[in-house]
Amino acid sequence: MKYWKDGDHIPWVYTRGIYGDPDFERFEGDVLLVYLGPARRPGFHMLPNEYISFCESLAGIGKGFSFKIAPWMSVEYNKLNPYMKRYPNAQALVFNRNGSLGFVFFEGQDPNDKKEDIERMITLDAELRHVGNEFHYPDWRFQEAVDNRPLTWAHLYMGSQFTDEHPPNREVLLQAILDCVSAAMFDMDDEARELFMTETLESLQTLYDRRSHTRYWDD
Repeated sequence: MKYWKDGDHIPWVYTRGIYGDPDFERFEGDVLLVYLGPARRPGFHMLPNEYISFCESLAGIGKGFSFKIAPWMSVEYNKLNPYMKRYPNAQALVFNRNGSLGFVFFEGQDPNDKKEDIERMITLDAELRHVGNEFHYPDWRFQEAVDNRPLTWAHLYMGSQFTDEHPPNREVLLQAILDCVSAAMFDMDDEARELFMTETLESLQTLYDRRSHTRYWDD
């Protein structure tokens, strides 16, 4: 079921996930497994036997499961680079009905380890999404969302001196980001803080690589 508007102009990094891209839109509404190949070597175009039987068994459920190969350096392969940069040893990627990354299979991993989880994913409907969804629920992270997350600058400065007529400037908003990062690291030791900073920078870099900050923001 679709929740977004027909003719929606929002690019694929937002409400439609990967299915907003013309090369993947035919899979929209399905759970999709994309096989990248062992070591993603040049000239690879075949699905190995363990993935053939795995995918055929899931497709037999009859509730919307698809799979495809993204050959090395193909158009589809290059468009998956944001995921492969974060998971360099990924052998296959599984996207949910919204086009968000649900599972990553690594080289040498038996796909049947996650079969029940993917079967459960196939039974779920597409979720309601909104503009800027990628920033609030990034598809490369697997933590469940918590309630009352900020959607606009007004949620960062509720009851403050800022108004729609006099919003905070860029420097103030940047300070809010730094305050959040600093507060999040308060109870961590030095090793955990370094990891947290690294993951924060990697997440922002992924958004930047996708040009997410250049997209439409009005509904």
